[in-house]
Amino acid sequence: MQLELYADYAHQLAKDPTVREDAIGGGLKIGTNKKKGDASLAYLYEYIEANAVLSYFSDSDFGGSNRKGHVVSVQYNLTDNCQAGVTVLFTNPVDGTKTDNLTAQADLVWKW
Repeated sequence: MQLELYADYAHQLAKDPTVREDAIGGGLKIGTNKKKGDASLAYLYEYIEANAVLSYFSDSDFGGSNRKGHVVSVQYNLTDNCQAGVTVLFTNPVDGTKTDNLTAQADLVWKW
């Protein structure tokens, strides 16, 4: 069984040095999806302050910047070329000005 660990960090240098404008993310993935019957489970935690990165780099499914939260994803290969998956994102604001979000997504990917 394959295990992947990953982490990201960003810091906005152009702003006032006394203001913290950071973004962090980290997670893990267990399993792989290469052939029929393969499955994987992934978890990601992200913390993105309001001006840490350009909005173009923030994931719109996550809610953009000024968000923190969890992403859980499960993928299963129905055949060698067809994969089904579900991703759930639970995010809330870093500074409390936005509402909490719960987003669920289902995917069916066919490769040829």
